[in-house]
Amino acid sequence: MGGRQTGSRERTFVTSATKLRGVASSSAAKPRGGVRVIERAAEILACFVETGESLALRDIANQTGIHKATTFRILSTLVEDGLLIQSTPGGTYELGFFALRCADAILGVDAVRQSALAVMTRLRDELNETVVLAQRRGMFVFNLDKTVSRHGIVETPTMGVLIPLHDTATGLAVLSTFDAQSLDEYFKAADPCPSPAQRRAINERLNQAKLKGAVLIDSDGGSAILAAPIRNSAGSAVAALSIAIPSGRAEAQFVQLCLGKLSKAAQQLVIGSPLCSPRKLPKKRRISRSRADRRHGP
Repeated sequence: MGGRQTGSRERTFVTSATKLRGVASSSAAKPRGGVRVIERAAEILACFVETGESLALRDIANQTGIHKATTFRILSTLVEDGLLIQSTPGGTYELGFFALRCADAILGVDAVRQSALAVMTRLRDELNETVVLAQRRGMFVFNLDKTVSRHGIVETPTMGVLIPLHDTATGLAVLSTFDAQSLDEYFKAADPCPSPAQRRAINERLNQAKLKGAVLIDSDGGSAILAAPIRNSAGSAVAALSIAIPSGRAEAQFVQLCLGKLSKAAQQLVIGSPLCSPRKLPKKRRISRSRADRRHGP
């Protein structure tokens, strides 16, 4: 995985949401023991995540390849259950607020996010660059939250998509904390397994990251992607902070400044330590409404 290839991949992960559709479509194509109608519903919902726009029945059927009549029945159920909204009969569909409630439930109690948010905001204010928090899940990492820069050149990170550790800067930051045995076990279990040439390139990046305290990837267009691991109180990497510096701002001196501040902030942020214990959030009153209630409005 040379510099050019890695930079190209990084821009894909940071700037687009097409991975979501790929995940949904590839999952549907594989023989699984799941419920087919739920898989199709997931494909339909992925259309809205990718575009962020309202969609007509015809557009959804064309994008998913699901028969129009089947698409309509699934859409009707998704609207009835609040996952989608249709403003007028026969009109377009858009994501409902149930998705927002789910995101709020995840983010509101996440210990890593609660601990890192103040640090991310401080880095954003000092450097005026977007700071992204990624969390580890086994052999994968996914973007959990971000604080957005104010200079107007913003690369929108894709949220909630699992990416193999060796395929993204934040994942490489996590891998840089592995010992030789753990790293070898990871590569043996990785699917697809990196080639020997890719492993050599990855190992070179990891060695540099261990010296600098953070991963530095220069992409094709002159932009720079930095990532530093966040450890828990036991010393294991559980997350990473990253900054993507646009090409117009990626002067060498500024990149080194960002690298130092990012590495220092991540090292100070130890998840589970007394200084980083998340505040306890008040329990939210549970609101449950039946389908019949929803049909008749508030």
